Amino acid sequence: MSQKLNSEVAVIGIDIGKNSFHIVGQDRRGALVLRQKWSRGQVEARLANLPPCLIGMELRCGALTLGCVLTPAFISTAVAQLLNHKDLSASMAITIAQTAIDTCKASGYAVSATVVGRNGEIIVQVRGDNTGPHTIENSMRKAYTARTFRSPSGALVERLSTSVINSRA
Repeated sequence: MSQKLNSEVAVIGIDIGKNSFHIVGQDRRGALVLRQKWSRGQVEARLANLPPCLIGMELRCGALTLGCVLTPAFISTAVAQLLNHKDLSASMAITIAQTAIDTCKASGYAVSATVVGRNGEIIVQVRGDNTGPHTIENSMRKAYTARTFRSPSGALVERLSTSVINSRA
């Protein structure tokens, strides 16, 4: 797997964090050619060095802000393309799940990962090493809930805790 940006990258997945982004890139065959962690300030400069490619990111406030910043910088009528397939490929879903498990493992967490499609159907589900039997079902429910509410599961927890605090007042 190459750690350099190159002309082979056809699809990029961006996992948006608070201070950094995890970037995963695949070539046209679906082979992993890029896996890096970029700081917030590096994203625009590094993407500017890439040839036109499809970029996917999670749908939440940060992603919408980033999309609004990047769109004028990188979209021109000369390279605009129609997107005719909006679902995740199996290879991209596997890459997303494995990256999530690896990232959590590096932070000391043993997790399972589930990637769901547009309708909440399971595309890929992976039980991580040394995880309890409940983690696979929990990851599926968490992914399904996040997809159904079109919001990260952490935002749902915040919303519920805020409403509980407000109802007690």
